[in-house]
Amino acid sequence: MAFTIENYIGYQYITGKKLVEKFKEQVKLYPIDLVVGYKVNKVEVENKIVKAYLEDGRKALGKTLIVASGKWSRLLNVPGEQKLIGRGVSYCAVCDAPLFAGMDVAVIGGGDSAATAVLDLIKIASKIYVVNISNSWKADAVLIEKIRSISVLDMK
Repeated sequence: MAFTIENYIGYQYITGKKLVEKFKEQVKLYPIDLVVGYKVNKVEVENKIVKAYLEDGRKALGKTLIVASGKWSRLLNVPGEQKLIGRGVSYCAVCDAPLFAGMDVAVIGGGDSAATAVLDLIKIASKIYVVNISNSWKADAVLIEKIRSISVLDMK
Protein backbone atom coordinates (compact mmCIF):
# COMPACT_ATOMS: atom_id res chain seq x y z
CA MET A 1 0.00 0.00 0.00
CA ALA A 2 1.43 3.39 -0.98
CA PHE A 3 0.97 6.15 1.58
CA THR A 4 0.61 9.70 0.36
CA ILE A 5 1.30 12.99 2.02
CA GLU A 6 -1.88 15.03 1.96
CA ASN A 7 -1.02 18.10 3.99
CA TYR A 8 2.14 19.47 2.37
CA ILE A 9 1.66 22.86 0.75
CA GLY A 10 1.99 22.82 -3.00
CA TYR A 11 0.92 19.19 -3.41
CA GLN A 12 -2.56 17.78 -3.08
CA TYR A 13 -1.16 14.23 -2.86
CA ILE A 14 2.47 13.15 -3.11
CA THR A 15 4.36 10.11 -1.90
CA GLY A 16 7.21 10.55 0.54
CA LYS A 17 9.63 9.16 -2.03
CA LYS A 18 8.58 11.71 -4.67
CA LEU A 19 8.71 14.56 -2.16
CA VAL A 20 12.27 13.58 -1.17
CA GLU A 21 13.23 13.64 -4.88
CA LYS A 22 11.82 17.19 -5.14
CA PHE A 23 13.86 18.20 -2.07
CA LYS A 24 17.01 16.71 -3.62
CA GLU A 25 16.45 18.65 -6.86
CA GLN A 26 16.18 21.90 -4.92
CA VAL A 27 19.17 21.21 -2.63
CA LYS A 28 21.37 20.54 -5.70
CA LEU A 29 20.92 24.21 -6.65
CA TYR A 30 23.02 25.22 -3.62
CA PRO A 31 26.55 24.44 -2.43
CA ILE A 32 25.34 21.80 0.03
CA ASP A 33 26.71 18.30 0.47
CA LEU A 34 23.83 15.85 0.36
CA VAL A 35 24.33 12.44 1.94
CA VAL A 36 21.39 10.05 1.71
CA GLY A 37 20.94 6.41 2.65
CA TYR A 38 23.62 5.98 5.28
CA LYS A 39 23.03 4.90 8.84
CA VAL A 40 24.20 7.32 11.52
CA ASN A 41 26.06 5.38 14.19
CA LYS A 42 26.76 8.20 16.62
CA VAL A 43 26.01 11.89 17.16
CA GLU A 44 28.08 14.31 19.25
CA VAL A 45 27.88 18.04 19.94
CA GLU A 46 31.14 19.86 20.57
CA ASN A 47 31.55 23.65 20.68
CA LYS A 48 28.06 24.07 19.16
CA ILE A 49 29.00 21.86 16.18
CA VAL A 50 27.02 18.69 15.58
CA LYS A 51 29.04 15.69 14.41
CA ALA A 52 27.19 12.77 12.83
CA TYR A 53 29.34 9.67 12.36
CA LEU A 54 28.18 7.65 9.35
CA GLU A 55 28.34 3.87 8.98
CA ASP A 56 30.92 4.16 6.18
CA GLY A 57 33.37 5.99 8.49
CA ARG A 58 32.69 9.51 7.22
CA LYS A 59 31.73 12.35 9.52
CA ALA A 60 29.12 15.03 8.72
CA LEU A 61 29.46 18.39 10.51
CA GLY A 62 26.91 21.14 10.94
CA LYS A 63 25.28 23.65 13.26
CA THR A 64 22.00 21.75 13.19
CA LEU A 65 20.89 18.14 12.93
CA ILE A 66 17.47 17.35 11.50
CA VAL A 67 16.18 13.86 12.21
CA ALA A 68 13.72 12.86 9.50
CA SER A 69 13.07 9.25 10.34
CA GLY A 70 9.78 8.99 8.48
CA LYS A 71 6.48 7.57 9.58
CA TRP A 72 4.77 4.29 8.99
CA SER A 73 1.18 3.84 10.04
CA ARG A 74 0.54 0.83 12.23
CA LEU A 75 -2.14 -1.32 10.64
CA LEU A 76 -4.61 -3.18 12.84
CA ASN A 77 -4.87 -6.11 10.41
CA VAL A 78 -8.56 -6.58 11.11
CA PRO A 79 -11.07 -7.80 8.51
CA GLY A 80 -12.23 -4.98 6.23
CA GLU A 81 -9.50 -2.52 7.22
CA GLN A 82 -7.75 -2.43 3.84
CA LYS A 83 -11.05 -2.12 1.97
CA LEU A 84 -12.16 0.81 4.14
CA ILE A 85 -9.00 2.93 3.93
CA GLY A 86 -10.20 6.31 2.72
CA ARG A 87 -13.81 5.32 3.38
CA GLY A 88 -13.87 5.78 7.13
CA VAL A 89 -10.51 4.30 8.10
CA SER A 90 -7.79 6.93 8.33
CA TYR A 91 -4.23 7.01 9.61
CA CYS A 92 -3.81 10.79 9.77
CA ALA A 93 -6.14 12.67 12.10
CA VAL A 94 -4.72 16.08 11.26
CA CYS A 95 -5.13 15.40 7.52
CA ASP A 96 -8.56 13.80 7.64
CA ALA A 97 -10.24 15.32 10.72
CA PRO A 98 -12.37 17.72 8.63
CA LEU A 99 -13.93 14.71 6.90
CA PHE A 100 -15.35 13.60 10.25
CA ALA A 101 -16.87 16.93 11.34
CA GLY A 102 -19.92 16.33 13.53
CA MET A 103 -19.50 12.55 13.44
CA ASP A 104 -18.84 9.93 16.11
CA VAL A 105 -15.29 8.62 15.64
CA ALA A 106 -13.04 6.00 17.22
CA VAL A 107 -9.33 6.45 17.89
CA ILE A 108 -7.43 3.20 18.30
CA GLY A 109 -4.54 3.23 20.77
CA GLY A 110 -3.45 4.83 23.99
CA GLY A 111 -0.04 6.31 23.27
CA ASP A 112 1.14 9.70 22.09
CA SER A 113 -0.20 9.25 18.55
CA ALA A 114 -3.67 8.37 19.82
CA ALA A 115 -3.70 11.26 22.30
CA THR A 116 -2.61 13.67 19.58
CA ALA A 117 -5.36 12.32 17.30
CA VAL A 118 -7.92 12.92 20.06
CA LEU A 119 -6.68 16.51 20.40
CA ASP A 120 -6.95 16.99 16.62
CA LEU A 121 -10.48 15.58 16.58
CA ILE A 122 -11.86 17.04 19.81
CA LYS A 123 -12.83 20.33 18.15
CA ILE A 124 -14.43 18.64 15.15
CA ALA A 125 -16.00 15.29 16.03
CA SER A 126 -19.33 14.92 17.80
CA LYS A 127 -18.11 12.09 20.03
CA ILE A 128 -14.76 10.31 20.33
CA TYR A 129 -14.34 6.73 21.47
CA VAL A 130 -10.82 5.71 22.48
CA VAL A 131 -10.22 1.99 22.00
CA ASN A 132 -7.14 0.81 23.85
CA ILE A 133 -5.90 -2.64 24.84
CA SER A 134 -4.85 -1.18 28.19
CA ASN A 135 -7.06 0.33 30.88
CA SER A 136 -4.87 3.43 31.01
CA TRP A 137 -3.14 5.88 28.72
CA LYS A 138 0.51 5.32 27.83
CA ALA A 139 0.73 8.83 26.35
CA ASP A 140 2.81 11.70 27.65
CA ALA A 141 1.28 13.25 30.78
CA VAL A 142 1.14 16.69 29.12
CA LEU A 143 -1.07 15.33 26.31
CA ILE A 144 -3.33 13.51 28.75
CA GLU A 145 -3.73 16.61 30.91
CA LYS A 146 -4.55 18.72 27.86
CA ILE A 147 -7.28 16.26 26.84
CA ARG A 148 -8.66 16.27 30.39
CA SER A 149 -8.68 20.06 30.54
CA ILE A 150 -10.75 20.50 27.36
CA SER A 151 -13.01 17.48 27.42
CA VAL A 152 -15.66 15.90 29.54
CA LEU A 153 -14.35 12.41 28.83
CA ASP A 154 -14.43 9.77 31.52
CA MET A 155 -10.66 9.15 31.50
CA LYS A 156 -8.94 6.63 33.71
